[in-house]
Amino acid sequence: MTSRDTEVAIEIEDIATWPKSLRETAMASRGLLAAYQREAERIDRLCEDDVFLRVNPPANPHAAAYSAIIAKLDAVLANCSIVGYHCTRLTRNEILEIRQNGLQILSSELLMSRLTKAYQQGLLTPQQYEYLRTHPQVHSNLTNKNGKRTGLIFFCPNRSTLADPPAVYRLFRSWGGEALYCGRDDDPLVSTSLRSIGKPCIVKCRLPISEMRPSYPSCAARLASFVVSEDIEFPEPSVCFDLSINRDILATEVEEVIEEGHDLFARLTRHGSWPGRYQIRTS
Repeated sequence: MTSRDTEVAIEIEDIATWPKSLRETAMASRGLLAAYQREAERIDRLCEDDVFLRVNPPANPHAAAYSAIIAKLDAVLANCSIVGYHCTRLTRNEILEIRQNGLQILSSELLMSRLTKAYQQGLLTPQQYEYLRTHPQVHSNLTNKNGKRTGLIFFCPNRSTLADPPAVYRLFRSWGGEALYCGRDDDPLVSTSLRSIGKPCIVKCRLPISEMRPSYPSCAARLASFVVSEDIEFPEPSVCFDLSINRDILATEVEEVIEEGHDLFARLTRHGSWPGRYQIRTS
C-alpha cells in the first residue's frame, strides 16, 4: 500500500483514476476474471434447464482464484475513496449551505427544517406547508415503513447512471427528496409545489470505501466486473449500483455542487435529449 493510494478518489467507470497497484492487478487478471464470469454464466444456463441443479449447482473451477484476486483488490481499496453522486433538487440557500457545511443524513428534523425554511422564504403557501408537514405518507417514509431511508445519504457511483432518465429524473424533478414525495407522484398539490422549488443539482462527493453500505458485494468485485464488461455482457455483481453512508458528509468531502444550467450538468446527464415524460421541470 502506498500513501498515494490513500489519496485516490476512484471513478468506478474510469480505470485511469484507479490506484496504479489496483489497475495493474485487475488488468493482469483480466483473463481469469473473464473465465470466471463465463463459467458462472454457463452454470446459470444449466440451472435454468435442470431444476435439480439449482439445489446443488456445479462448482466454478475458477472460484478460488477469483476470490483471491478480489481479496487483493479489497486490500488496495481499504484506504481509498470512491466518487459518489447525490442527485437532488436544491434552493440557492441549500446549495450555499452544502458548500459550506456538507450534506446531512436524512432525519425527521432535517426534513421539517427544510420545509419550514421553504415556507419562511415564501416558496410554499401556508396550505402547502401544512399539507406536506402533516401528511401520513411523509410520516410513514420517515419512520422507514416503506424502506430504510433515515440515518443515511444515498449516492450513485456510476457516471452512466446520471444519463439514465428513469433512474434519476424524479430526484431532479421534485424538491425535498424521496421521503417527501415518494408514493405521491400523482398528487397535484405535491407536483405543483415541489416541482417549482429550487433547481436540479448533482452533489459530487468523495466517500471512504470502508464506510460504504451495503458492503456486499464488495467494491472490488464491482471493479472486477467493470474490467471485463467489454467482454461479458452482464458480469456479476453488476457494475451499476447505489451506495449509502450513515453519517454526515463533511464540507471537505464535497468536491462540487453541479447545478442545472451549467455545462457540466448537461454533459453528465445529457438531459436535453431525454424523452418528454422524463424532462426536468424547473418551474
